[in-house]
Amino acid sequence: MKNFIKVVLVLVPVLFLMGVTDVRGETLQDAVKSVLQNNPDITSVAYNRLGRDQEVRQAMADFF
Repeated sequence: MKNFIKVVLVLVPVLFLMGVTDVRGETLQDAVKSVLQNNPDITSVAYNRLGRDQEVRQAMADFF
């Protein structure tokens, strides 16, 4: 999760600066949404987090 936040915090300013120099008529929210959906590094971090959550649930189920 920390890696995900770091990536987002790095990408938001970069996307903002790109928007200043390249006018595309896209809002910052749309740009961030697009990057979050299309960047394989970000999606892999998100899926790794989901996988870890499932491992914790399984471990707790085995414990009880």
